[in-house]
Amino acid sequence: MTLSKRLLTALDLVPKGAVVFDVGSDRGDFLLALERRGIACYGGENKKGPYEGLRRNLDENGSMAKAFLQDGIDFLPPDVNFLTILGMGGWTIQGILERGRERLSPIKGLVISPQSNFEGPISLLQELGYENVGGCYVFERHYYPILLYRKAMGRLLPLEEAERKFGLFPLANGDPLLREFLLEKRANIDALPEEGKRVRLKERELIEQAIGLMDERPREKRIP
Repeated sequence: MTLSKRLLTALDLVPKGAVVFDVGSDRGDFLLALERRGIACYGGENKKGPYEGLRRNLDENGSMAKAFLQDGIDFLPPDVNFLTILGMGGWTIQGILERGRERLSPIKGLVISPQSNFEGPISLLQELGYENVGGCYVFERHYYPILLYRKAMGRLLPLEEAERKFGLFPLANGDPLLREFLLEKRANIDALPEEGKRVRLKERELIEQAIGLMDERPREKRIP
């Protein structure tokens, strides 16, 4: 079993002592990797076929992880205190969190990896009182953020627009792959005809804001 870069990065962000519910576990390879690190975990799939495949793979590998057939976090075992929601679109992750708001009170932290619409779950987690305290960007044919959140102890500082779009921690820490991503996006816009540049002017301004935030020193006061 070989995990992708994204899953390996997410694995390294899960703290010791966490009891994890992994949403959309696929075959369960991530759950098996968590168990090998001594982390208790559960997994969920929302369709019968993938759920049966998940349960079978866990059983064949002697896993203690329990699989659930359910949508999102409609149910969480009482000992769960950490979520991983990986490899889904941002709208999907946002929807899972929105529908499960009332079940988040025992959740001390999360790792998310949206494939698109990064801003949706980033903004929602800020609203729900979670702060981005870790993570980075990973390149696997495309650039993806892997973001660690923990429940904040107090009031959070408002996010700037670029921080909502790309993530506070990677920006504040000058993540090299995020910078590469931003420079590539800017170059693509600059190569467009004038009409295309005008259409994407707002996007380019946001990219410039993000690069500016990365270049600010020091930014320790913004790092949770």
